[in-house]
Amino acid sequence: MRGPRYRPGRNSSFKPDPPTQRPELPRSLLEPTLLDLSLLCSLLLRVKKHLIIPEDNVDEPNIDRAPRQLRDHTSRVEIGGQVESSGQGTTMASVGLNDESGTLRLTAIVPARNAAATLGRCLDALLAQVSADDEVIVVDDYSTDETSEIASRYDVNVIRLSSHQGVSAARNRGAQLARAPVLFFVDADVVVAPGTVTRAHTMMSKPDVGAVIGSYDDDPGASSTISRFKNLAHHYFHQHSSAEAITFWGACGLVRRESFFALGGFNEYRRLSIEDVELGYALAAQGFQIILDRDLQVKHLKKWTLWSMIVTDVVRRAIPWTLLCLEHQQLPNKLNLSTEQRVAAIVTLAITLVSTIAIVQYRLWLVVAALVSIALWLNIDLYRLFLRKGGLRLAVSGFFLQQLYYLYAMFGLVAGLTVYFTKGFMQRRQATLNEIEHD
Repeated sequence: MRGPRYRPGRNSSFKPDPPTQRPELPRSLLEPTLLDLSLLCSLLLRVKKHLIIPEDNVDEPNIDRAPRQLRDHTSRVEIGGQVESSGQGTTMASVGLNDESGTLRLTAIVPARNAAATLGRCLDALLAQVSADDEVIVVDDYSTDETSEIASRYDVNVIRLSSHQGVSAARNRGAQLARAPVLFFVDADVVVAPGTVTRAHTMMSKPDVGAVIGSYDDDPGASSTISRFKNLAHHYFHQHSSAEAITFWGACGLVRRESFFALGGFNEYRRLSIEDVELGYALAAQGFQIILDRDLQVKHLKKWTLWSMIVTDVVRRAIPWTLLCLEHQQLPNKLNLSTEQRVAAIVTLAITLVSTIAIVQYRLWLVVAALVSIALWLNIDLYRLFLRKGGLRLAVSGFFLQQLYYLYAMFGLVAGLTVYFTKGFMQRRQATLNEIEHD
């Protein structure tokens, strides 16, 4: 096993061929525009910024620095086949699917944007576990901090994109340069637990497994109440979900390179943060088995605030996930979308409504107390986890934050349905007008 090795950073110029015209995007009934979301989420003061900028530690493309093994190249990158450039980077359909050029077992791909505060810890943990048969690629999504400089100090391949293009594009670029048959996506703000890479090798050595995802551990790096609630809730629902998943998870997920490219990689045109969920749906639809491995855990270093949590969960999760479910015409019954969680959401809504009426109808407080008891019972193990990891303060705060989560998640569901049916109506109306003009 090799540990982290430091070396001076080296810069070299790498100029791809002039970009070709970006392929025209299909008109989808199901993808929200900025106008759709801004109308529905106008009460979120700065939400527009979050719609077009991915999360702080993730990335996008147009390569202006080649990785170590390609730094002497001055022509178009070729990995297993012709790589075709476009205005937003390489198109996934043009990448070859053979693994003849690589003998490595696993390629860890770390997308990073403005991740100087966490990237070092992420790479330290990875390089302490990878073997000589593995490789690590860091894709810097045009960071404005020292992300690229920090990455260049490690014995890893570093790619710096010439513009900020998003996490999906950054992951795709790393995958295109990967030489191993298995891709291991790791976010720049997580620390893999000891034994994670060995566990990843073991799971992906099973021929019937198409992809594997993990979870956050129960000891988040940030100590604020919101951060602990957010990360512990994620840990809880992943640990208590079925081992057979239908979604992918980009923070700690493995997939076979051939399958990844066959499905087109991550969707670079869906700007909200469900590109990994969408990839999981595509894998499951093609019959690939996705395993949620409860022992594959990473520590999340991100610090959440109440505002960032709400905006992320509503605008970048609930609304686009609702649209994706409508697109696939299915509602998953796993993770925090299980039947039990749907019931818990309805109970929370009932608590809110009855409590409002109870202000003037005092007898209804008995009903409120009964509903609160049901809410506690439905997620009693989650609140026990809060109590065990943060004492009574986190347990009480966690209960109220979980009820808040249900409320704004339902708002996101309604908003998503509104976007879907409004856009459908507008498209049908436009089609009717076009027919009238032609007549």
